Amino acid sequence: KNRNLVRKSHDIFCVTGQGGVDFPPILKALRDIHFGGWVIVELDAYKVPPGGPAVSVRMNIEAMRRIGFRA
Repeated sequence: KNRNLVRKSHDIFCVTGQGGVDFPPILKALRDIHFGGWVIVELDAYKVPPGGPAVSVRMNIEAMRRIGFRA
């Protein structure tokens, strides 16, 4: 992915799956080693969508599920 996507934004971070982190290979590596623990994806300092933080949480959970994480 393009690492400059977030640098061009006025906000520091973006919705999960829309930034510079390529999550599928990370998830695959975790599955390859049979990792059974928690994975924490931190979202900080980005433009909250209309509807507030609850909408933001829902958007990020849905994005994590699309990537293949169980949220």
